[in-house]
Amino acid sequence: MKLLRCWLMQFLQLSEETVDQRLLPLFVLYDLRIVYAHLTSAESREEKFISVCKRIGLDENCRDNKVIYDVIIDKIISMYETIIGH
Repeated sequence: MKLLRCWLMQFLQLSEETVDQRLLPLFVLYDLRIVYAHLTSAESREEKFISVCKRIGLDENCRDNKVIYDVIIDKIISMYETIIGH
């Protein structure tokens, strides 16, 4: 993801802020992997899960995986469409 980030900034001449906003769904998906792999403490997992929900525009108490993944997939599709459009 970091390499893609650098590529987008260098070759598409996008600002860091723009690139970070575009790649947000990938970083959210990565955070979910950490949450579900139980790679952190229970408290840290809950904080990360709340952050995931907030960053994709869901209520922080949402725990419906289908809803969460549907939103992330839609955002990833939109992200790639935006990148391809540049």
